[in-house]
Amino acid sequence: MAAFARSGLYAGTIAALLLGGALLLLVLERVHAAGLQWFKFGAAGHITLSQSTSHMFYGILAGTVTLSGACYVLARREALRGLTRVTVLAGGMAVSAGLLYFLLGASQFNVWRA
Repeated sequence: MAAFARSGLYAGTIAALLLGGALLLLVLERVHAAGLQWFKFGAAGHITLSQSTSHMFYGILAGTVTLSGACYVLARREALRGLTRVTVLAGGMAVSAGLLYFLLGASQFNVWRA
């Protein structure tokens, strides 16, 4: 693989890692807000997640997982062990953010709005 292609692989892996971290940070912020609402108002406290935001979130999530998977395949082809671990970490962060967002949306803390 040429040097410019390998640097593109590194850039794609770093982008997937940053996107996965950003998605996880956004979900953790919403979980924190739900916890504060529950603490402040008890059973009457709730948060609202909009459906358009969830569609955008899952679109970015799908792109992140796809980018991470593509970088993983290329890193395995080039036998770059450290890079394969980072791509697995990025994909795992993105998938865990999606699962946590789904569970938050299905919880009693959420009231959906259009």
